[in-house]
Amino acid sequence: IELQHYFHPAFPEEAAPRWFVRTEYAWSSSSTISEIVTGDVDIVSDSNVFCLTVGRYLKRDLFGWPLDLSLNGTVCLHPSNSNQDDIYELRPWIQLHWTSFPWDPWLRTKVSLGEGLSYASDIPYAESVRRDFRPSKRLLNYAELMVAINLADLCHLTRLSRILPDGTPRMLEDAWLTAALHHRSGGNGLFGSYTDETGKKRPVSGGLNVFSLGVMAEF
Repeated sequence: IELQHYFHPAFPEEAAPRWFVRTEYAWSSSSTISEIVTGDVDIVSDSNVFCLTVGRYLKRDLFGWPLDLSLNGTVCLHPSNSNQDDIYELRPWIQLHWTSFPWDPWLRTKVSLGEGLSYASDIPYAESVRRDFRPSKRLLNYAELMVAINLADLCHLTRLSRILPDGTPRMLEDAWLTAALHHRSGGNGLFGSYTDETGKKRPVSGGLNVFSLGVMAEF
């Protein structure tokens, strides 16, 4: 009960946006998660990714916490380059969004965790680099960490509202700037194995890490 009094949702649930669309431009990395955490990040050249996500909020303020649950579908294009043809990736997944922070009066923020599946029409070249060209699988686990900041608040905070056309911040009230880490991996053999050069079965582990910047609109 105390939590419900402490956290104040931005909208009553019946008035809150129920859908969102997110577009992203991303860069593939050959670094592991542990290397990324320590700041050792290597970007695979010519390995950009374009993603479009459509999501629906299933529940606001889950368990009385400032926690929203959404069901998402994503399609990504890994464009053709000298190492691969066009590769399409599909992701059905769920996402939890934490929506309350002490600085929300100045800059509304969301931190989100996602989990689901990733199916690729072929193995992206950057994923092969990350796995030292060991065999992978088209169907793998998908996880995501995302941070989003409200664009209307960002305009006010940076004084951009002074130079933008009248009404622009109001139009951006349900728009968010996003940064995310996408992780596609085998779950240490959960999604299958491969036979190495000695004939031994090895679990498919590791995978592809992708950094993205995007814009999300809620409606």
